[in-house]
Amino acid sequence: MILLLGGTSESLTIADMLTKSHQEFILSVTTEYGAELAGQHAKNVHMGAILPNEFHNFFSRFIKFH
Repeated sequence: MILLLGGTSESLTIADMLTKSHQEFILSVTTEYGAELAGQHAKNVHMGAILPNEFHNFFSRFIKFH
């Protein structure tokens, strides 16, 4: 699983490339507008800041460790 930090037009381009190559990823954005745009480019979107004290919980829920 790939975590893509969004918020720029470049991140949406990368999301399109990941989708096209059938890669699993989460596109993380911080605003509702960002989530609206991200939803057009990714099926897995996380809206909200990922604060340092939340990293562990975030990765435990969304990222599969091998």
